[in-house]
Amino acid sequence: MSRQTFGIAGTICRTLTGIAFTGLALAQNGTRPESLLPADTMLFFGTDDLEALRASAADSPMGRVMSEPEVQEFLAQPLAELKKAIDMGVAAAKQHPALAELKLDFEKIKAAPFGRGFVAITHLDLPPEMVKDPSRADLGFVVGLEPRGNFDAIGTLKQVIQSLAVAEGGEDVTMDSITIDGLAVDRLKAKDAPFALCFANIGGISVFSLSERSITAMARCASGAQPSLATTPDYVRSAAAAGAAGKGDLATFVRLGQMMKVVRSAIELGAAASEQDGSGADKDDKQLLALMRSALDAFNFEAFGPAYSLMTRKDGVAVTTSYTEIDSSAGGIAALTKPAPIDRELLKLVPKNALSFSLSHFDLSALWDMATETLAKAAPEMHAQAMGAIRNAEALVAGADEQGNPQWDMRRDLIGALSGRTMSMGIPGAGSLLGPGSDTVFWIETPNAAGLEKSLGYLFALPGQLANFPINWKEQLHGEAKLKVLDPMSLGPAAMMAGQLALTYSIFDGKFWFSTSTKALKKALDARSAPPAENITARADFAKHFVEPPAGAVLTGLSYSDTAASFENTYTQLLGIVPMAMMGLQQQGAPELPIDVALLPTAEAISKHLFGSVGMSYTVGNGRVTVSRSPFGAETMVGMATGISLASILFVGRVQEASMGGLLTSPREVAKPSAAPADVVRSDFAKLSTAITVYMIEYNVPPESLNVLTQPKPEYPEGFLNGASVPTDPWGQAYSYANDGKEHYTIWSLGPNGVDDKGAGDDIVQRG
Repeated sequence: MSRQTFGIAGTICRTLTGIAFTGLALAQNGTRPESLLPADTMLFFGTDDLEALRASAADSPMGRVMSEPEVQEFLAQPLAELKKAIDMGVAAAKQHPALAELKLDFEKIKAAPFGRGFVAITHLDLPPEMVKDPSRADLGFVVGLEPRGNFDAIGTLKQVIQSLAVAEGGEDVTMDSITIDGLAVDRLKAKDAPFALCFANIGGISVFSLSERSITAMARCASGAQPSLATTPDYVRSAAAAGAAGKGDLATFVRLGQMMKVVRSAIELGAAASEQDGSGADKDDKQLLALMRSALDAFNFEAFGPAYSLMTRKDGVAVTTSYTEIDSSAGGIAALTKPAPIDRELLKLVPKNALSFSLSHFDLSALWDMATETLAKAAPEMHAQAMGAIRNAEALVAGADEQGNPQWDMRRDLIGALSGRTMSMGIPGAGSLLGPGSDTVFWIETPNAAGLEKSLGYLFALPGQLANFPINWKEQLHGEAKLKVLDPMSLGPAAMMAGQLALTYSIFDGKFWFSTSTKALKKALDARSAPPAENITARADFAKHFVEPPAGAVLTGLSYSDTAASFENTYTQLLGIVPMAMMGLQQQGAPELPIDVALLPTAEAISKHLFGSVGMSYTVGNGRVTVSRSPFGAETMVGMATGISLASILFVGRVQEASMGGLLTSPREVAKPSAAPADVVRSDFAKLSTAITVYMIEYNVPPESLNVLTQPKPEYPEGFLNGASVPTDPWGQAYSYANDGKEHYTIWSLGPNGVDDKGAGDDIVQRG
């Protein structure tokens, strides 16, 4: 078969696959796919009812978002262009004589019903003989779809490939039909290809596979001649722990240890192939091979048991439950999974209005030790070089004694000083570079507070030593805690990017505390002795979606995220970036996509369908369970991937049209977009907020007026605006300013009408 033919076949295959999964519809009852797969299947992902899955997705928050008039209006043009692109692709394919009679109707295909659907890897055999004969490899890749209407995606794919094979394959392609346990199987194989394409109907499912062995095993499972995946102890045990799949649920099962054994086999075969070709492996290759072997031995991934995940929906909530068997006594990386219970009493310190929080446990030192020991065992010379480089760095930042020994031990004073329970919170705030709309507070227990404090001092002094770019921290006292607040002006050009961030850290009460704002850290410290009147447990969506783990389980992690607020913050930023980015692409000569950014839906149209997400982890015996209750399920990831794919198809289509002299002719002159007045205001706010933050670090109170920021001070001879004057807004008016004399301030523009609406009307306001 020619390269052109394979290209056409590939295009048709991708088109059919995309259409098939777009048009999921009514399924009838039947044996679950797991019952048709062999017992030793390595990976499975699928459902027993694609229509039920589609129906639950339509009633999900994402489905309700997609039904919003604003969203439908925005998508109307790109979807119309997509249909056009598909029609053009099919028309182009029909130009090939073998496909002239191909009958594909996009609308009928989109509405075509499907039942069960799955993707699986039943096996992956890499025998030693494949070093000499690669065709001995056997990949049991299988795809199955149950057609319930007039369109059979896999059957159509078979017809396309067979037509092309007949037309151009000649003697290089063989086609035949065989019978396995009464099952008819169509095979197609190209000369010298390491696999055959197999098509069959098994248990009512149209199946495509790269392996005869997979088809044979599935046929025997369907007839009851051999056990299936659904009956194996691994699968039964996992499903019992995470939940058995119901109608329309998505289930995933993978044998992690078995797959890692395949990885080890691949490494060994690669080494054997290198020796087989006569060239052998050079010193670096052998060292790398030894390192990979040693890493596999040290991390011992092969000791991992099965992993199972179930995505279901309950009252519009996507519930994803994952179960993994890990024996902590097996050594290797499994030893790092020993249960470390969290302290649920810490929830009392999380305010009710928190945008997010998490409780967990962290230990970097064990992973560090495992990695360095692996390197020492596999590549002693490389290990010696790495340790030497670390010692040199330690001596550089901290100096050395008379014997040349560094006066700082990074493993002891930094890596080993950050381990234990951790807690993070996102609370409403001005935010900026690291998170719009919220300030972050994080702490982790430290068994070596003095060593950690010394380490941080060395690390922050390092840029100054290397590039004469010292980073300065101002010291503040807050009760008994000593705070270190970053001086943004020491960041040079990056100071303006920092906006209202006031990075602050403290080593206090056996913990390392860090926050993106001084105010947030102070409030977190105060909450230890005066907890908020209402904490996160009083929040309705958290209380609704948190479910107690089973009796006897050890709760090892707990988290919450205000999905609606997080989305609004991110989406609002994107609304300002996307139009500029698209204009920039057009200026570079890129084809114009069929997307009208003016029709982008508002953030509220989407966020009103969202709610808070709760995640938790716990252990039961050798099992580790993670449960997430969220507005988003697996269909969201599929939707994102589909959106990216469709955008790519449309972009490529426009490029093809341009190459044929279609829509685009000569490059057009596009005026450079000027910044919108509101964007100018936000830029000015960022500069002023940075200056106010620096002023507050120095004097612990906000400036009396904005003009104070221009006055020289001993440490800031050009003032806090670096010699610049206070800007005026785009309409020629001075910015208004007020403060409470303590720690809060407000800046606002009177807006286009020039009237002070006290923050209402067209005023643009920022509070700090």
